Amino acid sequence: MLRVLRLFLPALLLVCGLTASAQDLIIRTNNDTLRAKVLDMGPTKIKYRIGNAKSAPVLEIYKNEVKEIIFESGSRLVVVYNRYEVPQELFVEERKAAFKVDFLSSLFNHYVIGYERKWKNETNLEFKAGYIGPGISTAIREGRGYIVKAGIKFVWPEEQIMKGLRFTNAFNGKYLRPEIIFNQYSQSDESYPNRLYFTNAVINLCFGRQHVFRNKILLDYYAGFGYGWQSNNYRSTSTYDRDVVDLNYVYSHIFLGRNLPLVVSGGMMIGFCF
Repeated sequence: MLRVLRLFLPALLLVCGLTASAQDLIIRTNNDTLRAKVLDMGPTKIKYRIGNAKSAPVLEIYKNEVKEIIFESGSRLVVVYNRYEVPQELFVEERKAAFKVDFLSSLFNHYVIGYERKWKNETNLEFKAGYIGPGISTAIREGRGYIVKAGIKFVWPEEQIMKGLRFTNAFNGKYLRPEIIFNQYSQSDESYPNRLYFTNAVINLCFGRQHVFRNKILLDYYAGFGYGWQSNNYRSTSTYDRDVVDLNYVYSHIFLGRNLPLVVSGGMMIGFCF
């Protein structure tokens, strides 16, 4: 009997060792693997223990850092985490609106403020209004008038990580913004007896990038092009006169003229979201 025990004792110890070491596998999103014992799965965290000893400390890992769990029984669990669902314990205050100022516009003798509002995921509405008046530049003829802009912004948001939660800020990322522009203004010209009145309308397409710092302060810069129309009361006396007035800077954009009715625009704004 003793001889039989000596023969089977190593095999018995090996089986017991394998049983003791059998644990769950937690596979992280970066493909690192944790050999542990899964204790509990909450809405945002997974609790586990390294080793089988009950005295071992209980550790936690956020579910959005885990892609799969392989249990010691052989069954697998794929972890699906919805980045738009924010539980109360990890709640990040969502910013749904933003106020902006074109801080360079005064260099070009006009002033513009903007308001952006989240409409739905990855889609915002944006409105801008401006006053055409005295500014810093003496190279640009002084005018009096107003500017209005309205557009839909399609955002490709960049993900951020905060307290283990993967989330997106509605205003942070690259974007495409179709918009309409309308302005009216008047100017005086010493070489022309009457005051000049201009009306401009534009269908514009802007490409831009908006950065959000500390989930509040934003920087927005963009460039655009589109199709424009202009009306004015200037009565030219020659082809040269008509071309000079036809091709000009009209505060909200540059109008290339009736013969080539294209516009070019751009800008940089700073503000805050709330």
